[in-house]
Amino acid sequence: MFSPLFFLSFIFAASSISQNTGSAAWLIPLLLFAIVVSFAAEKWLPYEKAWNTPQGDFGRDIVHAIVNEGSLALTVAFIPIMTAIVPHFSIGNAKNLIDGYFSPSPSKPGGKSEELKRAQRECLANLQKQLQYVQSVTESQFFSKTQ
Repeated sequence: MFSPLFFLSFIFAASSISQNTGSAAWLIPLLLFAIVVSFAAEKWLPYEKAWNTPQGDFGRDIVHAIVNEGSLALTVAFIPIMTAIVPHFSIGNAKNLIDGYFSPSPSKPGGKSEELKRAQRECLANLQKQLQYVQSVTESQFFSKTQ
């Protein structure tokens, strides 16, 4: 269970840091913490106890650590690149969606606030209809040549 939990928790943390701070510099302490957690887990609950006893293979252990922790470092470093490349839902996207339904009335005081609420309701209703349409499509309908 260690590997999936480790992977998911640190990837989630790195993704959150990248999206919320916009700075990759915060990933460095996260990476160092991940390395410490990895070494501590291996020391506390080793995969094979015999592997943690000195056997004259210190050099090989160093290479192994560099390769394994290096792959972890590359994975964490790749997160900001992926968040920049892969489109994701954001406040900007939500504002663009709502904007299509927003038409404030200059004559009403407080009209912008009420109009925003109306636009949000209308946008959500339309998105829910679209979601229902998407969910109702059957395999035969999807692969049918006629529409």
